[in-house]
Amino acid sequence: MADYYNSDPFGATADPKYFYVTHPHRQMLHRLWTAIDRSQGICVVLGDYGSGKTSLMRKIATSLKADSDKYCFGIIPYPLPSWSSLDLLRAICVGFEISIPEDVDHDLLLTLLQTHFMQHSDLIRVLLIDEAQHLNKHGQIEVLRLLQELETPDGKLLNLLFFGHLSWRKVLQAAPAFEHRTGLIARMQPVPFEETRAFLQHRLTQAGDTDDITVYFDDDSLREIHAYASGNPRRMVILCRQLCITAEYEKKDTVTKEMVEQTISETTLEGLLANSEQPIIREWNVATISMPEKDSGQKTNISDNKPSSITPNNSDTTTEKQIATEAIPGIEKPIPDSTLDTPVNAPSKMPVPPRGKPREAMNRDERAADLLLQGMEKSK
Repeated sequence: MADYYNSDPFGATADPKYFYVTHPHRQMLHRLWTAIDRSQGICVVLGDYGSGKTSLMRKIATSLKADSDKYCFGIIPYPLPSWSSLDLLRAICVGFEISIPEDVDHDLLLTLLQTHFMQHSDLIRVLLIDEAQHLNKHGQIEVLRLLQELETPDGKLLNLLFFGHLSWRKVLQAAPAFEHRTGLIARMQPVPFEETRAFLQHRLTQAGDTDDITVYFDDDSLREIHAYASGNPRRMVILCRQLCITAEYEKKDTVTKEMVEQTISETTLEGLLANSEQPIIREWNVATISMPEKDSGQKTNISDNKPSSITPNNSDTTTEKQIATEAIPGIEKPIPDSTLDTPVNAPSKMPVPPRGKPREAMNRDERAADLLLQGMEKSK
């Protein structure tokens, strides 16, 4: 059915033209634009996975780009957890298209940014950072705090807008010097049930829906879709993508409750779990996978074609939390939760450096931040 549209109404990417502004979104956007236009500094938007953070960020970026006579902005779409404070400053310079010499330090990068902002003093400067939950190092947060010290009597030289997962609350709580400078902390709300039809119709209309090719969702199907996704935009979009495929296959132009139930059963993890004879453990361990029944009526195991099944080893279960905190080769290990729960200005709580690595190397971000602060105090 998507072939009849100019573009896929339920595509997999966060296209800002498909972002539907719900009633809660309208109030939040009003607060964000007020903070930007008045140069009030730091704003944070938090939300669950699939709640529309990236779409909102790209929608704001589109509006900033369309009004280039008023705004000067840069974007960091995906900060890496392994970045040092110097890497972060480099990324900010790249976001504002500032040329960077080969050999640079924190002071030079900060000077380049300050010069760039002063050259565009007639514009409102905005930095958009998506996936902010990856910024969990003391040095990274301190550099961002120091950037907020760049100001004039009229306001901040730079507005910082962060879009991140709810888990970033731990970092904000552990960095009071940064959190106290935050003017707005908002949360992305799910799509209300009353706006579900408008949410879906907006996407169809943006894709070029007409009376000849329209797909209609009846009231019962809308209730099933919203209940399955709990109002989460991404989950609704993914389900509706499959529903359109189902409707196309069955040559129907109306999506019914029965079609929604069938699609959930056949294309989602919830359906797979509900239809499985043996529960599937959601902790990244081995579970029994059975092939279709043979003529003999017995099931065969996909691993070795033997009748016996593979049972999970509960004594050696790897949880999702353990996987998330494992170090990837070549990438620094994230700061553990125990460290994030302490203030960023407590160097005694920093992780113990590995054997053979000087402690000074672990504290380079903190020393660099101190030097930046000293240089800024002298320049005042």
